[in-house]
Amino acid sequence: MEVILSECLGFCYGVKRAIKIAEEHADGKSCTLGPIIHNPQMVERLKSKGVGTV
Repeated sequence: MEVILSECLGFCYGVKRAIKIAEEHADGKSCTLGPIIHNPQMVERLKSKGVGTV
């Protein structure tokens, strides 16, 4: 089996923007209503920076 990776990898513009906004407001008092992205590693990263999930 041959696996071909796309040249375009990563998050879409909307997800990048949401992560940027969340990180700008990461003060330990910020929460999102549910995960802003379906990526457990990124949700944990945001949590470690002070952005919780309700």
